[in-house]
Amino acid sequence: MNLIILNNIEIGVSKKNIKNIHLSVIPPDGMVKISVPLNVSDDAIVAFASSKLSWIKRQIASIKNQSRESKRNYVSGESFYLFGKRFLFNTYTGKKNSIEIKNERVLLTIKEKCSEMQKEKYVLSWYRNQLKYTLNNLLINLQEKTNLIPNSWQIKDMKTKWGSCTKEKKKLWFNLQLAKKPVECIEYVVLHELLHLKYEKHNDVFKKMLSLYMPNWKEQKEKLNAFILDYIN
Repeated sequence: MNLIILNNIEIGVSKKNIKNIHLSVIPPDGMVKISVPLNVSDDAIVAFASSKLSWIKRQIASIKNQSRESKRNYVSGESFYLFGKRFLFNTYTGKKNSIEIKNERVLLTIKEKCSEMQKEKYVLSWYRNQLKYTLNNLLINLQEKTNLIPNSWQIKDMKTKWGSCTKEKKKLWFNLQLAKKPVECIEYVVLHELLHLKYEKHNDVFKKMLSLYMPNWKEQKEKLNAFILDYIN
């Protein structure tokens, strides 16, 4: 069983070598997931999900009602978020593309013949460079503290996760949208994924290590998931 549908709500199901059932409703689009021990029957999964249906609906509603960015056209007056701070665009036409942050404004210069797609590609590339620099500094600091070092790491646009870890290859992935979030929240994600290099499950030991290196990790996690959500096509 990979998917069940209750009251028109799709719920992804995965069986794992775990002791307890874990239910989550994941920002930014309210995806519902259940992880269950290998020996749990399909009927028991449906029964569990049914018993939690009211809670699931409340969580989905909360995410959908949360503040969300409107679609960006990158024109003057639009909001622009960088590391948790809100700026406003001032957009100009020039000989080359550039972005400069000055006071509370983002000065965006775009070549006259740039299409909307090219404009967006340029801004996302700029975001990627800003995030790459910040992630690199955070990783250096946390690698020294934890003595956990990945073989490689990369940034990509992800819809349902802030980060992920491929333990076998010791590779970390980070969501491009983190560039819009507060640095302390990004640090939580980096620590979380680094710890997965050694601790695969979100068990008590994993949480203990999170608390050791970041005593306020729960606060940062809540702040990250409560922050304004990104536009979804």
